[in-house]
Amino acid sequence: MQRWIVSAALLFGLIAGSRAHGQGVFEAQSDVGSVTPAGTGTFNAASGTYTLTAAGANTWYHVDDFHYWWRKSSGDLTLSAAISFPPVTYSHEPSPHRKGILMFRQTLDAGGVYVGVAQHGSGLMALQFRRERGANSEDVEVNIDAPRTVQIRKAGDTFTLYVSMKGEPLHPVGASVSLHLDEPFYVGLGAVSHDVNTTDKVEFAQVNLQRVPPGASAAKESLHSTVQTISINDQFRRAMVIRSVPAFIESPNWAPDGKSIYVHEGGRLERIAYLDPPAGGAPALIDTGKLVGCSGNFGLSPDGKWLAVSCREVSGGPHEVYLLPTAGAGEPLKVTHNTLPSFFHAWAPDSRSLAFTRGSAGKADIFTIAIEGGTELRLTSDTLNDGPDYSPDARFIYFDSSRSGTTQIWRMKVDGSAAEQLTDNAATNSSPHVSPDGQTVAFLSQPLRVDSEVSDVALKVMSASDGLIRTVANFQGNRGSFSMYGWGDATHLAFVSYQKLPDPDQSAARSAGSLARPAITGVSHIAVYAADPAKAEKFYVHDLGAVKGIDPEGGNNASRYYFAPTQFVEVMPLPTGPVSINRLDHVAFTTTDAAQLRTYLASQKIAVPRQVAQGSDGSQWFAVVDPEGNKIEFVQPPASLPDIPLNPLSAHIIHVGFIVHNRALEDEFFRKVLGFKPYWFGGMKDDSPSWISQQVPDGTDWLEYMIVGTPDGRGIPPTMKPADLGVLNHFSLGVASTESAYTLLWNGDRLAGQANTPKIGRDAKWQLNLLDPDGTRAEIMEFHAIGTPCCSAFTAADPQK
Repeated sequence: MQRWIVSAALLFGLIAGSRAHGQGVFEAQSDVGSVTPAGTGTFNAASGTYTLTAAGANTWYHVDDFHYWWRKSSGDLTLSAAISFPPVTYSHEPSPHRKGILMFRQTLDAGGVYVGVAQHGSGLMALQFRRERGANSEDVEVNIDAPRTVQIRKAGDTFTLYVSMKGEPLHPVGASVSLHLDEPFYVGLGAVSHDVNTTDKVEFAQVNLQRVPPGASAAKESLHSTVQTISINDQFRRAMVIRSVPAFIESPNWAPDGKSIYVHEGGRLERIAYLDPPAGGAPALIDTGKLVGCSGNFGLSPDGKWLAVSCREVSGGPHEVYLLPTAGAGEPLKVTHNTLPSFFHAWAPDSRSLAFTRGSAGKADIFTIAIEGGTELRLTSDTLNDGPDYSPDARFIYFDSSRSGTTQIWRMKVDGSAAEQLTDNAATNSSPHVSPDGQTVAFLSQPLRVDSEVSDVALKVMSASDGLIRTVANFQGNRGSFSMYGWGDATHLAFVSYQKLPDPDQSAARSAGSLARPAITGVSHIAVYAADPAKAEKFYVHDLGAVKGIDPEGGNNASRYYFAPTQFVEVMPLPTGPVSINRLDHVAFTTTDAAQLRTYLASQKIAVPRQVAQGSDGSQWFAVVDPEGNKIEFVQPPASLPDIPLNPLSAHIIHVGFIVHNRALEDEFFRKVLGFKPYWFGGMKDDSPSWISQQVPDGTDWLEYMIVGTPDGRGIPPTMKPADLGVLNHFSLGVASTESAYTLLWNGDRLAGQANTPKIGRDAKWQLNLLDPDGTRAEIMEFHAIGTPCCSAFTAADPQK
């Protein structure tokens, strides 16, 4: 850490010297474009606050008029600040679009290339950019409350917006753009009133300009997917973030009524409510019933009655096209019948027939069929043909084909005749979709030879009348970014962009020369004490359906109650000695290599045992203590796992939790050393988070800090009651439906002595709290929220079934 502080000082010069002449960490300030009266800036060295005062029309379209406090720099940097707008001193309402900006800029001329994070007076957040000198500005907007801290990160040619809403670690929210700046470039703070006749003040506190730490580029990256909508109008090129998660999303399909967007996320179909102002609601899972392995080839019928899906009836079987009610569930109607896989692509405008493809990755053809099934009409019979879509007048089918040597956009009549090529350039052009008014064809354009799964792509539109083509958006993507019908109306499209982002909190643990940490993939178990082991066994076996197994560790008279081959609750007899209300011994996480993890932790100055232990089943484990003295165990499962039948109640422990006093101290271990990542935080009060969920670095299970007492406290508070402690120290079983779980327990007479009923938690997930005979809480929780949670958004992918 000391080496990094020195390197920062070398990068930015003698900070004390620069602050002495009133510039803080910057070199100079100037107006860009027309600002009257001239803008000013002051730096308060005592508080570290920069105050910019400026008029100016805007930073938008093809010119900018604002005040800029800057320095020249190069390389990869982060710039963060808390932006606020002091009370105004004039009598009229301020413009909602006055802005405080963190900006990278190529030049100081008004029409220069730039990218910046703009916080509007209304609270709107946007990543604004201009790709070419004199071009119109574009942006990616996020409809969230004004965050406490914002940051723009430059990594090569990629610029990403990060936010902290209420003091949690900075995290991405889906706004990212690829844009090249020659070195040296400018970086700094900007202010504009958005009213040439008004002067506004913008304050920037906690300003932090840093070079990206050495070794950060070697940190493990994860794929983040962002569903966006965008206007195709040149003068209004705004992209809105609808959903952004560290998971794979593809195939956005905007519903005909415009009120929702369907996507394929993490192997399942979901419906995302489209809100006003534009944003996304909590995703709702589409129940495909007995169908499995559903692909990203699906679509809603124009009349809104049917959802066509491409699924299997059995694992390993061929994909076929089925129809489900729009909301899912119900008995699927099978449309295609073939031994070769068939994939849905488009509905006919009358909702009575559909187009699909059949074949392989090297040769596929296009067919149409009535939704009742019957005779298929084959439209193509050469090379690779894909991505069919009907014109609104049902006269044509647009598609992509490689029959000319490269994949280009084609059009044919609905009977397959009169095929004509519409594009012919040095790119792979695919997935044509015709606007509802028939005037515009949108399609995806990629480089001809792409070696990576995700690459630079362009979303383009072509005039149906004259064939003129223009680019709407450039982003990182692939064919799944725009494979299904993405038009919301005649001027708006939905698409998915991808970003590969490192976990910013892993940089310390992944600095140059440090040992690699093996994967930590999930919760292994929780170990608790029981005053009466027989009563505990009845609860875990009869009530929760776990399978009792031997304890390979041996020697502690413990029993294991398995919910899955690698997850269990370990129950040990209550120890002799002084009476204690504590019933928790330790929590444990699964790792792929216990020995290597022990070595890694030792390299991070964590006290570890001399060697890992090995059980009679071949499993390996070791234990450490966290900064507050909690025992944390890491388990490498055996090569041969126990045969545990599927538990109808739950086969997945999705999280464990225990009391914590000092969140920052625990984060030093779990986040900075182990690489855990934020998932959600909340509490009984919106402004006082006391439940902090930290997801394992290489999976979706999580640890929940249950904040109690004061930051300097340790252990069980002396005034805590046993019942409260049992609720705080807990584990959670994931379920698809709490209602179904409660019904199963009720009908099986498995709720004896339990007083709680299902409820919706503050995280917007249905849950049911049960207590074992010693008061340890077993929380039954749904995998996914049904709405918007309190306090913070989910910042990582949900666990799966």
